[in-house]
Amino acid sequence: MLHQRVTVIAGAPPGDEDGGSPFSELQGPPPTVDGGPVRVLTLLKINDIDVGDAAAVENHSLCTVSGWLHVEWSDPRVCRPSNARVTLGRAWRPDLRVLNSASEAAAPLIGDQTEALVLRHGWLLATVRVQCRVRVTKHDSGSHAVRLRLGSHLLTSEDVMFHPLDEAVDVTHLTGNDRFGARRTSLVADTFQARHFGGEFVTFSSIVATIVF
Repeated sequence: MLHQRVTVIAGAPPGDEDGGSPFSELQGPPPTVDGGPVRVLTLLKINDIDVGDAAAVENHSLCTVSGWLHVEWSDPRVCRPSNARVTLGRAWRPDLRVLNSASEAAAPLIGDQTEALVLRHGWLLATVRVQCRVRVTKHDSGSHAVRLRLGSHLLTSEDVMFHPLDEAVDVTHLTGNDRFGARRTSLVADTFQARHFGGEFVTFSSIVATIVF
């Protein structure tokens, strides 16, 4: 079993590159709701992982990660239909940036695919940062609000929180590559502040999915 590592950051403000607002079907971007948090359901779908041995840089190998995001807001106080879903291509223009990229300036993800350096002895670590104007609630290990999809298999929070390293979870039939088997996954929800439109500081959500192969 290979042990590889790659870190990916996803998340960009809504854009208008397609000639229309990507939130047109949702009557505007997600609103801030007074009096409490709005749950944000995030699904990271990785549909392909490929490690190439030919392109090696300083004892690292290159890893190509392909996938997309599903983001879902669900709260009865939101003044639009709940459980509305948008893909990454419509909610945000793809802006996955690889921290340990082969290039000094990590290029944004184009066409839902990017290349990254992976450590031969490390983890495959996917970090997804989803920007929205509402605070993400902390989910305990029994919550199914945050889900991870690997290939065609959906992992709930219960699945991903209770797999110690010595109990490998074989996902070779899910990834389509017999070199990979997931050993541990975890999900962490957090918040951070950043400047948004108009220059003001806004609280965004940050959901981190860690996959150990």
